[in-house]
Amino acid sequence: MKLKAIILTVGLALYSGVFAQEKISSQTLIGFADILTDHKDLNAETMLPVPEWPEEMKVAGDLRHWEQVVFQGNELVGVVWLSMPGTLKLEDYPFDQMVLVLEGSVTLEPMEGDVRTFKKGDVFFMPKGFDGIWDMKEQYKELILVEKQAWAAMTSAE
Repeated sequence: MKLKAIILTVGLALYSGVFAQEKISSQTLIGFADILTDHKDLNAETMLPVPEWPEEMKVAGDLRHWEQVVFQGNELVGVVWLSMPGTLKLEDYPFDQMVLVLEGSVTLEPMEGDVRTFKKGDVFFMPKGFDGIWDMKEQYKELILVEKQAWAAMTSAE
């Protein structure tokens, strides 16, 4: 429930701030390779800061994080997320997402299943309902693609 509240806060800030400022439309064409090779200007100084994680989710590390919407289409929202090193405990992740790792690596340790590490250039799916550990040993940056309705539901929830 706390994760949903954070995503709600982040989503509201993104929708009210970034979408109003950026000229992103359903006609904007963005290649994954473009973002993978040219994301240096998406950093802590240029991206929107995200509220701190709740204490019960923090396992270790700095965990300051930022986001920037890079695409808003008719069906999908694309967001670049940047985090300082750290470890989170996730419970009942609120939506499915596709992830392209832009920088660093992340190790996912599901409560049930195999531990997997993803590094720069890797693409993976984060399933709705995921329970487990999200571990970033170094600064980590990713591009996520989320169904627009799922993202909007998070921004309109309590």
